[in-house]
Amino acid sequence: MPDTHTPERVPHSVWARPRFHPRQVRGLGRRIAPKLDLLVLAATLAVLALSVGAHYPAVAAVAVVLAGLVVVRQLVTVRQVVEIDRARRKSEARFGWLVMNSSDLIMAVDASRRIDYVSPSVERLLGSDDGRLLGARLTDLAHPEDAGAIEGLLDRAARSPGERVSVEWRLRQGDGTWLPVETVATSGVLDGDAPGVVLNTRDLQERKALEQKLTFQAFHDPLTRLANRSLFRERVEHALERRQSGDAAVLFIDLDNFKTINDSLGHAAGDHVLVETAHRLRSTLRAEDTAARLGGDEFAVLLEDADVTTSARIAERIRSTLGVPFWVMGQEVYISASIGIATREPGDTTTELLRNADVAMYTAKTKGKARFEIFEARMHDEVVARLGLEAELRRAIDRREFVIHYQPIVKLETGEVIGAEALVRWQHPTRGLVPPMEFIPLAEETGLIVPLGGWILRQACRQLAEWQRLRGGGEPFVMNVNLSSRQLVRDAIADEVAAAVDESGIRASWLVLEVTETVLMADPVVAATALGHIRDLGVRVALDDFGSGYSSLSHLRRFPIDIVKIDKSFADDVATGGVESAIARSIIDLGRAMQIDTVAEGIEVDEQAEMLRSLGCEFGQGFYFAKPLEPAAWEELLQTDVIGEAGGADGGPVDHGAGKRGASSRGAGSRPSDTKRRNRRAAA
Repeated sequence: MPDTHTPERVPHSVWARPRFHPRQVRGLGRRIAPKLDLLVLAATLAVLALSVGAHYPAVAAVAVVLAGLVVVRQLVTVRQVVEIDRARRKSEARFGWLVMNSSDLIMAVDASRRIDYVSPSVERLLGSDDGRLLGARLTDLAHPEDAGAIEGLLDRAARSPGERVSVEWRLRQGDGTWLPVETVATSGVLDGDAPGVVLNTRDLQERKALEQKLTFQAFHDPLTRLANRSLFRERVEHALERRQSGDAAVLFIDLDNFKTINDSLGHAAGDHVLVETAHRLRSTLRAEDTAARLGGDEFAVLLEDADVTTSARIAERIRSTLGVPFWVMGQEVYISASIGIATREPGDTTTELLRNADVAMYTAKTKGKARFEIFEARMHDEVVARLGLEAELRRAIDRREFVIHYQPIVKLETGEVIGAEALVRWQHPTRGLVPPMEFIPLAEETGLIVPLGGWILRQACRQLAEWQRLRGGGEPFVMNVNLSSRQLVRDAIADEVAAAVDESGIRASWLVLEVTETVLMADPVVAATALGHIRDLGVRVALDDFGSGYSSLSHLRRFPIDIVKIDKSFADDVATGGVESAIARSIIDLGRAMQIDTVAEGIEVDEQAEMLRSLGCEFGQGFYFAKPLEPAAWEELLQTDVIGEAGGADGGPVDHGAGKRGASSRGAGSRPSDTKRRNRRAAA
């Protein structure tokens, strides 16, 4: 059924100064006209009363009463009309005042779509008076792209009298700039019976600014103001849609050893480095490229119109730029970056491209960091295999699939066994015995080294207690257990060591904990504190692989070190003389001067053992004496405490130090023994 609703008559005082409009006068006349007829009737009755009063006094009296009632009624009615009119005027004045002082812009548009009225707020909102707008078509004031929306607004308002319709558009200001506004339109009646539309227009600048701010925050990193992961992924998707193949590359960038900065200088310093890294990334990229921070110390770059050669060149430029020292809190800080590059191949999706860049970055890290790697298909296979190995490793820890083999440490002068180094092996249910180098690095990286290393420490202490019982006295035997960096930085490491010692019943002096120079330098302050607490328990500390890492003599003074283990690389060439022999002699002499025991690792032939003895090295270990043995094989060895020259000649492969990291445990030297040299025997 068609809408027969009559358009609302809007008081003209809404858009003009308060005054009587002819339409209002006509309305007032229509309301008063019936009252005038009654007055005429009253006058007629009064005349009738005067004319017949002498002859018909009763009729005259009735006429007088009726005339009086009519007059009274009219007086009351007139008073009511005046009060109503006064209230109406007051209401219109109040409404007019509100319109005149409204912060919103109120306009009236007539049937020809021209502006008929503009409220005074036009000057405040648009910076111009109403002279520019009166008589103008509303669409002429709209942005060209919004003119159609304004026409549609007016059409909808005209078709739906009394309903409120709205639209957002851009209104030209007095200076020619565009103001974002929202307009609500309602149809009505203007002068006379002419239809029109009332427009209430509101400034949206603040709301739009807030929306833009929230949008920016939703798609950008708040610290560096780079694109975040969501926006970066969207940009990659768009790049792949525009390019069906090739000419698009993604770089994944990870800051090496960034945790050290946070731990040593604080998070404020770390944030400064991240912000500066973002600045340097922007400076190395082209205008069409996108840099993003994915989280933590991970960044990413989208290169458009870039092949493998261009991508590699930009990656090298990024690596070099980030290699320049950062100035943080008054000191220079050096940062390196590992970068993975993946270029778009036919059929690659966004997920696959991002995954490939991540895999390449991981490969760069495993190859020594501070470099970039270009993705190859084999890398993905390696990562999948690694994930499978990690899952198996987690299950192996829960199922206790590990065993410990022990390699003897001997006194070089006599061949006497004075201790053992514990080396962990993985007894895989299908692959058999897995060597440490296949799973220890993964355990370090994933943190599984902590529970695994704790188990090895406790197991090695229990084994030492059992061996001491079997030996029935004599010179104390020692057990060496290696600590990883993840174990050493734990606040509870000293308590864990004390618990292992107390639980097994051994003396703390029988236990030696080994750390490498690399472990010490990961966090020198924390390492020195932790080793100090461990040494306070009576447990001794050995510095492993001395000469292969940072090789600073200051480490022997800075850290609480009791034993130095000379790296295998020196033992390999010590028999030939030359530089290696001189370095080995220097280490041995330094240890003697500082009252630090020295142990030579990786001795494989008699010439090496003899040369090290002649240089004054007290203790050694290696395949020349014995390979790592299962606990059962130690029973015969414990009967003699001596290993002969042929001890390692069992045809087994030479151990080049596998298992001497992290969870693997390593023994170090002990105090010299006065036991006389015995006949050397081969150990099983």
